Amino acid sequence: MIKIIIISILNCLSLELPTSLNSRKYKWQVHSFNDIRELNQIIRKGTKYYKIDLYYVPQENCYTKEKKAYLDQRGCFLLTHDQPIQINNYFTIFDYMNEVINNEKYIKKHNITFSLFLCFKNTPNDICEEDKNNWISLVNDLYIYLTNTIKENKLKIEIIYDGDKKICIRKFWPLWNYTWIRNRDPNEAFYSNDKELYYYKFNVFNDKYTDLKNDSLLNYGKFINQSKPLQIWEPNDQILINFCQNIFQSVPHKFGYSFAINMDTSMFQVFSGNISLENINQNIIDDNFFFMNNSAFEIIGNEVYLFNNFYKCLKIFQLNYNNTLSFIKDIYLDNIPNGILKDLLIIKNLSDNYYLMLTNEKGFFCEYNLNIKNKLIEDYYCKNFNEIMIPINKSLNYNLVSISLLNSHYLYIAYTSLEKKK
Repeated sequence: MIKIIIISILNCLSLELPTSLNSRKYKWQVHSFNDIRELNQIIRKGTKYYKIDLYYVPQENCYTKEKKAYLDQRGCFLLTHDQPIQINNYFTIFDYMNEVINNEKYIKKHNITFSLFLCFKNTPNDICEEDKNNWISLVNDLYIYLTNTIKENKLKIEIIYDGDKKICIRKFWPLWNYTWIRNRDPNEAFYSNDKELYYYKFNVFNDKYTDLKNDSLLNYGKFINQSKPLQIWEPNDQILINFCQNIFQSVPHKFGYSFAINMDTSMFQVFSGNISLENINQNIIDDNFFFMNNSAFEIIGNEVYLFNNFYKCLKIFQLNYNNTLSFIKDIYLDNIPNGILKDLLIIKNLSDNYYLMLTNEKGFFCEYNLNIKNKLIEDYYCKNFNEIMIPINKSLNYNLVSISLLNSHYLYIAYTSLEKKK
């Protein structure tokens, strides 16, 4: 069954093709989705990979709904990517797992297996000192809690450790595998599974998208043989996503690829669909609507006049000091012959009158008397070029305007030679 997953604003329709959740070639990781209120819909959108941020704070900064967290002198972990602020009550990993359990029926009905990446933030620098091990002690308790919760509820969840991996802590938490990021983690672990240095625990490729090309030239080191997707993080638009997809495809990987994203998961499927072939993307409005129909414009002082061919509308904008535009007014024009607009010209004669000239691909010319002060059209004149071919007269007191015709000739028009039609 084919279903519509998203209609993008104005111009894009995406259809999702029947694809097994576990067989997708291009997967995604929801990146720093720390608000558990989003979890319900994220699960139902087919997400397999989740990353949450566990920000360590001392006891006095445990701004959480769980009052018991205040009682722990070791501190706590808050679900936030950035430094916590006191006015917020943050969720915790316990809130998160409770919400997972609330979705247990759906998860089991659809046989969903997923990976939960724990990204530890604000880790103390002295965690290797034995007399300052509050952080390690908290993670030990978290390890026991997650192991027991997953087992008791018969959930298919793999925990991935993503954070500081000093050698002093690698002996802990044996069920947790590690991510690997170039220049943050040991570069030797890109190839090596050394047991003494615990390099074998680094088995989830998770590099920056800017390093992907170099990684592919190295055939992804040992990770090409791992039974996990190769993952990169944070390409943030369709061009970058498609660029990374093409690099991924240059080195086939049986277990596919994953993108750590900050966008909506359905939007990622739209952006990746033309290469993944798991969606069909189709523009429902021709590109000419956006490009040819809006390409004709003039700037007069600090105002921009843009003509939209589709709506036969002259749009007027204020050009601000910081080069942004503020909308002023739409003026809808009458009796413009059909055809794609070729030129829009606004000229000012010596009497301070403004004229709007439009030409189109079918050889029609229209002239409008434009009242700049009141933003109004006062009268107009439209005819075929063949009816207005006139000699050039440079002695007239009007600006001369050149208009490119279909056969690339140029016509100079003196306005006083045109009969105005009321």
